[in-house]
Amino acid sequence: MFASSRQTISIMSNVPETEIYVNGLLVGQGFAVTTSVQRNKNVQIMAKANGYYSSYYNINTEMSTTGILDIIGGVCWLIPFIGLAFPGSKTLSMNNVAMNLVPDKK
Repeated sequence: MFASSRQTISIMSNVPETEIYVNGLLVGQGFAVTTSVQRNKNVQIMAKANGYYSSYYNINTEMSTTGILDIIGGVCWLIPFIGLAFPGSKTLSMNNVAMNLVPDKK
């Protein structure tokens, strides 16, 4: 329960005018965008730009080191199990995502 509930992710694109959406919300535009998201929830990323096919990426959660220590501590002493109810017990599986947009040849 002492670990941060948010995690910073960086999203890079190969197109300068790319719009980056995280969980449906526009978080920035350009080659690189950094944003903070809930660490205990899966993240859906969409990158789109005029003249290019949209690109999608999902980041899943996994047990963090803090969560693993809560489990181990909980086996010996029940109190650490409480930490599993907080976002700090999870982490996103990656912090950096590269989105490659392919030209739409119409």
